[in-house]
Amino acid sequence: QMWSDECLVLITNNIYKTVKKRIASIMAEETPSRMTVYRILDDDEAAMDLTPIVLRDENNITTDENYSRRMSFRNRHSSTLQAIEHDDDSHYMHFTFSQEPAELNGLNYLNLLVMMIHLFVSCGIQMLGLDGIMATHMQVSKKYETLITPAEWSQYIWAPILAAETVFSLAQLLPSFRSRPIIQDATGFFFFYSCLLQTSWVIVYSFHLFIPSFILVVATFVSLTLLLLRQHFAHTPKSKAEYWLFRFPFFLHCGWMAIMVAVNASMLCRSETSSVSTQLSIDVVALSLLLPLATFLLWVHAATDYCIPSVIINAYIGIAWRLQHPSDSLVNEYGETLIHMVRLTCYIFAGVVTGLMLPRMLISIGHRFLTIQVITMQEDSLTLE
Repeated sequence: QMWSDECLVLITNNIYKTVKKRIASIMAEETPSRMTVYRILDDDEAAMDLTPIVLRDENNITTDENYSRRMSFRNRHSSTLQAIEHDDDSHYMHFTFSQEPAELNGLNYLNLLVMMIHLFVSCGIQMLGLDGIMATHMQVSKKYETLITPAEWSQYIWAPILAAETVFSLAQLLPSFRSRPIIQDATGFFFFYSCLLQTSWVIVYSFHLFIPSFILVVATFVSLTLLLLRQHFAHTPKSKAEYWLFRFPFFLHCGWMAIMVAVNASMLCRSETSSVSTQLSIDVVALSLLLPLATFLLWVHAATDYCIPSVIINAYIGIAWRLQHPSDSLVNEYGETLIHMVRLTCYIFAGVVTGLMLPRMLISIGHRFLTIQVITMQEDSLTLE
């Protein structure tokens, strides 16, 4: 009788385990259809190719009851993962995920709104002067011409700046980008602050108010610098798409605002004093400060991709180019000898920055395209039963 009871219990347990395994296998077959595509919300390596894996025990039963809300992802192409046992998930990273795209939030709408206002003011006032109602920036620059005012062609850099930031404001609305940490955390409200300050500066500058104009242009430069520093130190993936969409526009803008700080300081001095020696001193100091800025950024290679130094080179060449044919007012005020010395200094500074930048660019290109990457492949698959 006892033998019969033991056999009955054993058969019942086997039937139970078989049914349990069958149900688990059916669930495993259905899971991929429900969890094929995931949008990673909280991760440090979103740029990598991550494969969803449901953790199961030896009976093919999900070890996490909340697997529909939390899963483990492993990088398929990593060469550093060790071979792990199927009961050890310590080499996995856990991520929160959602099957639906994130909704647009207030920051996304605010970025778009402030960019539309900035675009209208920049094109309507800065470039066109509201069809003659207000002075354009070119007209103000000619009226208050200084030794370090760049040539007109070099100031057309505003076009790519506005274009790049417009692309940023549109790209950050897309489902694949709108909730990324580079937008929500790294950039944050600094783009809003920068555009607001820039727009205010454009309006004030057109009215020849150089004291508030100088304050606003410095504030804009500081805001953009803080934005770039925040992006640099943020633990976010640094892919090519992310750089060109969300970082490059601000490198370009910040570089040119550094030039505008120097030019506005010179114009402020020219509007407040008639002393030639004071004006010359401010011009020389403002011109010289751009050189250590470019040098510092080139030495701290991780902080820039040669964009800001390139903008500074463009400004130096633009200043020297304009001084090749100086206006009569500049010649009468400073003399041809002094103008020639400033022009020669600009070419020398441009050559110094170029000499520092080109070798680093060539080394960077060589590392990127001519270096053989040796990867030690290890077992990168996990059999879950």
